Amino acid sequence: MRTREVFVLVDGLLATGRTIEAQTVWDQAISLMCLPRVEDPTGSLIWDGRSKTDVTGGGLSWRFQKLPHIFIGYDEKVKHSGARALRVDFSVRENSNFRGVCQRVVVEPHVTYELSAWVRTRAVTEGGRVFLRIGEMGIPLRAVILGVRSCERSVNAGSKR
Repeated sequence: MRTREVFVLVDGLLATGRTIEAQTVWDQAISLMCLPRVEDPTGSLIWDGRSKTDVTGGGLSWRFQKLPHIFIGYDEKVKHSGARALRVDFSVRENSNFRGVCQRVVVEPHVTYELSAWVRTRAVTEGGRVFLRIGEMGIPLRAVILGVRSCERSVNAGSKR
């Protein structure tokens, strides 16, 4: 099965609210593909959180929106753990509405989750804050503000608790 076919199938299931089936198909398809071993922490809902594969663009993988004046890629020199880290560079000062990196995850109702991230910033405008937006299929629920300036772990309310 090719990546694009998996994306179409999983995205279709997600669009119709069949999230459990989407997760099952994703897990099965990924296990059959010739990908590097993804070593996410036990219980993590984020797939490939250490940016080990180049699988992006659909399903339950990272999604990068190509925008002018913004580079989204990987950095093998500045990272927390793993072989590389996600990197976003802005060539313009205004970036407060940037929403170009996301990943869909399947969650269960009435369960508490913890969201944590290692974030490193440099020369960030708009007060030096990074926002993680938590939403339901395109509907923002809330913004979690991470006011970090160096490499530090920020924990907010994805692994299951």
